Amino acid sequence: MKYTRQYIVGAILLAGFLLAYFDLKPVSSQMQVYSLWPSVSDSTFSSAILSDTDTQSVELGVKFGSNVPGKIIAIRFYRGVRIDSGYPVHLWDDLGNLLGNGISIEGQQPTPGWQTVQLYPPVSIDAGKTYIASYYANGGQYSVNENFFQPKEGTDFAFEDSSLSVSDNPLYALCNRSLINDEYKCKNGVYKYGLSGFPTESYKSSNYWVDVIFQPD
Repeated sequence: MKYTRQYIVGAILLAGFLLAYFDLKPVSSQMQVYSLWPSVSDSTFSSAILSDTDTQSVELGVKFGSNVPGKIIAIRFYRGVRIDSGYPVHLWDDLGNLLGNGISIEGQQPTPGWQTVQLYPPVSIDAGKTYIASYYANGGQYSVNENFFQPKEGTDFAFEDSSLSVSDNPLYALCNRSLINDEYKCKNGVYKYGLSGFPTESYKSSNYWVDVIFQPD
């Protein structure tokens, strides 16, 4: 059967009418996604340093895991000031192998605020394994909360606050219990000064407000 131009246009219009009338949505819009800090708004950062005075180039990251397998489709992070050269982001396994990356130069979101950079292609992750999401700030001035990732008694999982998470969220921030000066400190909130690379250093259990957007399988 040969379709005329008028027939094709009419079919498109009819499809649009049905979607609008029955409030139908594409399958992709119905897929649930999760973040480590889904409910964090600008008001949460009243106690944070929005733009640290440190201007050294640094890679900043968060250690996380998931209770279910899925895909990391983007990495996001909070910034008080923009970086004109853009935002490279990286996803690593716990051995420092680079699993995925992305970069945003144009079309950055307003600052202060969340910046989101897509991973192309999305990266599959396994349940129960540790990963590190990071971004590179070539001019420093990162947002930070010190003493944020304090270890909870009797658990290896970091910070839990109902105002910052949802009960069915499969994501979690992992707390590595490391004995420092006779006190257990969490080594989440990781960084690396100099050239971009795998961040492993930690300072005062600091949260550099790096996050992921996760889609379960």
